[in-house]
Amino acid sequence: MTSVTNFRYTTSPIIIILGATAVGKTKLSVYLSKRFNGEIINADSMQIYEGLDIATAKPTIEERDNVPHHLFSYVNPLDRSHTVVDYRNDALPIVESVLSRSHLPFIVGGTNYYIESLLFHLNPPEPVTESSSNEQFSSLASDLSDENLSKLTSVQLHELLAKIDKPTSIRKHPNEERKIRRAIEFYRESGGIPLSEALKKQHAESGFSYRGTFRFQRCCLLWLTCQKEELENRINNRVKSMLDRGLIDELSKFHDEYNQTCKESEQSYDYTRGVFQAIGFKEFHDYLLLSEDERKSEHGEKVFANAIERLKLSTRQYSKYQEKWLRMRLLQRVEEHSPDVYELDTTNLSSWTENVEQRAEAIINAFLKNETIPFDALPKKQIDEPVYEQNTCSTCDRVFHLKSQWNDHLKSKQHKRMVRSTDRATFRRKLDNALPSLMNTLDILEKKKMLENEEESDEFDIDKEI
Repeated sequence: MTSVTNFRYTTSPIIIILGATAVGKTKLSVYLSKRFNGEIINADSMQIYEGLDIATAKPTIEERDNVPHHLFSYVNPLDRSHTVVDYRNDALPIVESVLSRSHLPFIVGGTNYYIESLLFHLNPPEPVTESSSNEQFSSLASDLSDENLSKLTSVQLHELLAKIDKPTSIRKHPNEERKIRRAIEFYRESGGIPLSEALKKQHAESGFSYRGTFRFQRCCLLWLTCQKEELENRINNRVKSMLDRGLIDELSKFHDEYNQTCKESEQSYDYTRGVFQAIGFKEFHDYLLLSEDERKSEHGEKVFANAIERLKLSTRQYSKYQEKWLRMRLLQRVEEHSPDVYELDTTNLSSWTENVEQRAEAIINAFLKNETIPFDALPKKQIDEPVYEQNTCSTCDRVFHLKSQWNDHLKSKQHKRMVRSTDRATFRRKLDNALPSLMNTLDILEKKKMLENEEESDEFDIDKEI
């Protein structure tokens, strides 16, 4: 394989098309590839796997329209070990190959860290296994086995990470199981070197505080956006289309094959690895476990309806995450070498030709000719690096790993409402606990008062007789 350090991207142009789910990346990339003699390189972490074309929303043969597409369906879906480093090592030689043919590479996808691994030299460090004299590593060897890790919950994995790599554990939320697991595996595979130390060394060697040097000297980034309400409508329509095209049959077939593989290898379901992270598996898991008769029952219909709503919700949440990531990585955490980003608003489909295709053509034309681009790039606003700090709100039962989020939570109406509710509940409990003692005291006082009254009455009767 071609070394990823031997490329000379000083004059060759690269186009990056990114954006959230359902904004129209495939449609635009095919159009522009035909217009500029381009080839499309996939940057979607789920579409690299064989099969599951509907679940991972791969472009169909018709949608590809004879444009060369690379890095689709080339990884075994049962391979759980494929990483972003593997993707980078697969993609860069293809970029070089496309450039060698004097074609224009279009890197297209919604997996942002895949795109970032190509844009910047600073990538996740690869663990180098060495003989270790680390006593802690030796003592934890059995705890770090795949068999043992598979039995731990996300919270338990986070607790384990805190033992071996405290700085990294502080930067990860206990719910970020996939990232936590990767950090633990790095520690294991490197013979006891924490990921935080490896990253610190890498940053120091690169001379850059965050991502390292920019790999491509000529790169144009097109960010497809869409207003929230319209995007949600498109997501709902996409889910309906996937179901109409046979999503359930596709998932059922794969589920049966995977279930058989799990039984043979005595493995359990792991939705934090490989293609099983694709939206659809977790959401339909309970439904897929039902028999054919159970699926036709009233209970089965309810499970199915719930799975559809969960699928829509998961897709919406993922699109929000994608947009947030893009804004933070490309417009807020910026350095001198950070590339310009041009927005294409895809909200109004009736104006697609004018607002998206023609605008994108104008941007790329000017970019290729080294002319002034006729549209303004999105403004960049440098923000301070986030401060990571683990805090737990026992009142709301929530965990925060960013200090800013913790401070915002303490000021939030929801938290204050929960505090008031908790205070009232605590007061009621104390009152309930105190009532028996209070009633007992009142009974004693009442009896004492009755005795006193009886004594006074007796004295009055004696005086009267005298």
